[in-house]
Amino acid sequence: MDTSIYEFWVRFFSSLAQGRNPWEGLLPGRAPEPSGADAFAEFFRFLALFDVVPRADYQRLEDECAALKEKVASQERTLAALKRRRGRKAAAFPEETVERLQEVIRRQNEEFQSLMKAAADLFPGDTPAS
Repeated sequence: MDTSIYEFWVRFFSSLAQGRNPWEGLLPGRAPEPSGADAFAEFFRFLALFDVVPRADYQRLEDECAALKEKVASQERTLAALKRRRGRKAAAFPEETVERLQEVIRRQNEEFQSLMKAAADLFPGDTPAS
């Protein structure tokens, strides 16, 4: 955990115990030490203790988040289109792929058998002797 939060509470309760206003040195315009640009830096460090971020930083991150969400949506649409295209070319399930492969092998076997029969018909007298 950040030690500056402990320091904040120590100063807060110490000021309270001494009878002073604990917010006296923490609010802008009330602290005599920092002035000008240092005052803003000190105030932003104080706000950082409570996880407060400047609006410009928040807006920049929000815009970046929106751009990334749009990019993710675009990539998801592309993936869905590619899956649909792949689904037309190949089966979506392994069982269908195996069945199609068996059908291709069966057809190739039939074509090979018909090719061998045609080759045997070309040379009717040349049967091998057993």
